[in-house]
Formats: sequence, structure tokens, C-alpha cells
Amino acid sequence: METIAEMVVARAGDGRPGLVTDGAEFTWSEVVAASGARAALATERRAPGAFHVATLLDNVPEHVLWLGAAAQ
Repeated sequence: METIAEMVVARAGDGRPGLVTDGAEFTWSEVVAASGARAALATERRAPGAFHVATLLDNVPEHVLWLGAAAQ
């Protein structure tokens, strides 16, 4: 694997813990699916020109999911 996207997508179908927080636990499969959904949303809303995805979030699960989306 050479890219972050390849590493993220390689975890699809993995039922082991992928993201654990104080209040929730997500499997790798759930992380990949949620990141993919956010990637699709970003692509759908993409404007003409350079494509940038920026995250300015606290240390919350949503930040990890958007980083996964940006990689994809």
C-alpha cells in the first residue's frame, strides 16, 4: 500500500475496534463506511477549481472521520 486512502479502504470489513472514545466504539468497517460517506458528500459539494478539505475540529470522532474522507 502506498497511499493513506489505500490503508483506510483496506480496513473495510474489519470488525475490530478502529476508533474508541469515552462514549463510543467504532469498528474499522464503520470508520471506513462513515469516512466514505463524508468523502461522497465533499465530492458532491465540490466547487470548480482546486479541491481542498480542511478540518478544524476538536479531538472528536468526527475529526477522524473527516480525515479519512479527505484521504479517500
